[in-house]
Amino acid sequence: MIAGPWFDQLLPKDEGLAYQKIAKAITAADLDSLTIADVKLVRTDDVVLAATRFVLKTRADGVVRAHFRDNTFNGIYVKEMLVLRAA
Repeated sequence: MIAGPWFDQLLPKDEGLAYQKIAKAITAADLDSLTIADVKLVRTDDVVLAATRFVLKTRADGVVRAHFRDNTFNGIYVKEMLVLRAA
């Protein structure tokens, strides 16, 4: 899941443009293990994002990777979630 104020402005009308920007960023970062098929673009007010927001804290210059399976966050069941978070 990727979210941010910039993407909120594009959704849902210009969702294709938002995914193009993400695909370019993945390519520029040379992330061979991540494809656009692995990405779900959501608004910052998405219920799953809000429910899982407290799970990981990241320093301003930090990067976190975490894997969760069969968990419930604030009453929302999440089958599987891989979090790659950079502040």
